[in-house]
Amino acid sequence: MAHLHLQLLGGFSARLEGRRAVRLPFRRAQALLAFLALSPGPAHPRDQLTTLLWSDLPRSDAHARLRHTLFLLRRALVDGRFEGLDVTSDAVLLRPSTVRVDVLEFERLAGLASPTALARAGALYQGDLLLGLAASDDLFEEWLTARRARLREQAIEVLGRLLRHQRDGGRREAAVQTALRLLELDPLQEAIHRALMELYRGLGRRGSALCQYRACEAVLKRELGVEPDAETTALYHDVARAGGTGEPGSAGVRAERERLRHALGESVASLHRAGTREWQRGAFAQGQQLLETALRAVESLPPTAETLARSVDLRLLLHRCLNPQGAVGPSPENLQAAEVAATRLNDPRRLALVTLYLSEQYRAAGDLAGSAEHASHALSRAQDVGDAGLEVEANFQLGVTRWLRGNPRDGVACLHMAVASTADWPTERRVGYPVVPSLVYLARALTSLGEFARAEGYAEQAMAIAEIAQHPLSLAEGLHALGGLYAEQGDAGRAIPLLERSLAVLRKHHIGHIEPLVTVL
Repeated sequence: MAHLHLQLLGGFSARLEGRRAVRLPFRRAQALLAFLALSPGPAHPRDQLTTLLWSDLPRSDAHARLRHTLFLLRRALVDGRFEGLDVTSDAVLLRPSTVRVDVLEFERLAGLASPTALARAGALYQGDLLLGLAASDDLFEEWLTARRARLREQAIEVLGRLLRHQRDGGRREAAVQTALRLLELDPLQEAIHRALMELYRGLGRRGSALCQYRACEAVLKRELGVEPDAETTALYHDVARAGGTGEPGSAGVRAERERLRHALGESVASLHRAGTREWQRGAFAQGQQLLETALRAVESLPPTAETLARSVDLRLLLHRCLNPQGAVGPSPENLQAAEVAATRLNDPRRLALVTLYLSEQYRAAGDLAGSAEHASHALSRAQDVGDAGLEVEANFQLGVTRWLRGNPRDGVACLHMAVASTADWPTERRVGYPVVPSLVYLARALTSLGEFARAEGYAEQAMAIAEIAQHPLSLAEGLHALGGLYAEQGDAGRAIPLLERSLAVLRKHHIGHIEPLVTVL
């Protein structure tokens, strides 16, 4: 019998021993499998699992969802000859002897004292538990949040012990990497900033040490409104006074400048990774702060192809953090700057992405003419690049804009093309953007034309995907589309509960950009 290997730190990945990855595109299936793997022991009663994962549904509906999710799990696992999932009419058990879980191995290694074990534990911790998994049920969210926090604190403690071993053993380069990882997990650890400054000084990287002080100063001021303490400031002055007196243009000064640029580049990459993690877990405001700090830093570097590409990627991700918050104001300027940089790079794919995001942002700001123009350009660029996924996104943006400009038939044609182009996509690609929004807006456009039967079919398709995947934004949009359809038909009894539920999802996940549309209905 093949063993199941689960990687849950930094995301979700499952594979059967000696075989390819197990595909579980639906988030509830991932959540259920992860909970079973991390809660070894007696079998879990079905009532416990339905309460954990479907607390908002009636008991009969919740049990039906559990049966369907277990069917998906068993089909995915049994095909690979895995026999460790025991399902009865009353309970579910994932036998511990049949599963290898990175979380459990991390916890085992974290309890050991040897530097080798600590290094292996640190390597296993690739990020938050089930990073990117949206927890939409209160009880599961409580369980996941508590387990994430405990593992993160354990990772910080492990890396702190590893850092002490590396410093005591004179392994400065390895200690630098460990200290940088610690600051990714908790950038407010002033003692780690100070340790990193000392390590850089010991390696002769004075510029890196001074740059680290400035990074420490900036994060403390931004997050806590305080200055570095006296010990850190004294170390900074010691490093600064120890500098050489070479003339401008000398080899020593040029090397020092190059080391400074390298240190700043490392800080930018670290902030970019941290901002990406915050965005993936839905902490949009925190992601925005980290990405803005990284963007300010990268723009102080010389404009090379690498720094220009980094600035475009930072700005695009910053837009994805701003948009769910309803932050319309700063995004057009941000995306226009990304367009300038992508043009200088002559990067067609980045240009197409920037143009797509500009279309979306102009529409959010009420400039439908600008949105239509950018959507058309994006479609042309996507076709030039030959990227089918970008073409789907461009048709979605163009269809929405044409519908809003009073051309519902043209909008329906574009949106239908977007939906039809994704018919052969694997299930995991149909979850979320752009497939669900395309279905949602196709339903809304058809509703405006009075074609209620077709509209209901597309709205129900969107709801089916969103409900199974429990993708918050997709779920809110699907509920909105179906509720709006019933409202348009005068069926308030069916419309109001759907719209109220859509509003609750939006508020729970702090998604502000479509809330006004829901409250209007």
